[in-house]
Amino acid sequence: MDVALGRVLFVHVLVTRPRSAVGRWLWRAGPVFGDPRWGGADVYLSLRNVLPNRYPLHGVTIAEILAAENFAARLIDYGVMVPRVQELYEVVAADLGEPGLLDFISDGSMVYAWPLEDRYVWLPSRSRGLIRAVTRITSG
Repeated sequence: MDVALGRVLFVHVLVTRPRSAVGRWLWRAGPVFGDPRWGGADVYLSLRNVLPNRYPLHGVTIAEILAAENFAARLIDYGVMVPRVQELYEVVAADLGEPGLLDFISDGSMVYAWPLEDRYVWLPSRSRGLIRAVTRITSG
């Protein structure tokens, strides 16, 4: 699923290149936030009680799955990960020597499990001001 893969790649970059992940103001905290031994990474990567109990995911849309998530995770998704998702995929593909990973991103939209036509779900529908603030704080 796109959100799960995107989050795993984000956490990888959070640890290996924190400035790329969270910008010039928070980069020193990146490795701590991404450390799997600390609860922060678990909170962000956890998709418990959101994903359906069956696969493949027929009869459910990415919009429905994302709408069911907790606010903090959505804030990180929309405010931190999505604005730099193309870069995240490129960094991890290079780090791992896996250029095929770039097949799962198209023009800055995650397309591993969902078609490019569903990219609208990555446009925030609420808390836009707060999301913009998070993006500014974590840029550069």
